[in-house]
Amino acid sequence: KPVDQAISFAGLFREWQSKKDVVYSCALIVTVPNPKLTHIHDKSFPVILEQAFFDPWLDRKNQHTERFETLYEPRLRTDFTATPTDPFYNHPRNKNSGCLEAIGEPELIHAD
Repeated sequence: KPVDQAISFAGLFREWQSKKDVVYSCALIVTVPNPKLTHIHDKSFPVILEQAFFDPWLDRKNQHTERFETLYEPRLRTDFTATPTDPFYNHPRNKNSGCLEAIGEPELIHAD
């Protein structure tokens, strides 16, 4: 998690009508992982949405997507604290309050 602040990820949301119901869909946008984080997770990494991009990202009329290209770079824009948890909780079947319990010391990962 970012040190001393909330985190915002880039994503998409859509409401659409199926034959029977209104369906709400969402997707988290990902990029390649930052090299500083590959020891934690070496696959895709969520695109972090900086506060300066909130309004343009949420503006439905905005068609200038090229302004977001820098967000897809695997760069850490803030310091993060990584706290190890039990790998048992890496599967969606294994979710309960235990997934929030640390099993080691937090690691500070500095921004690029």
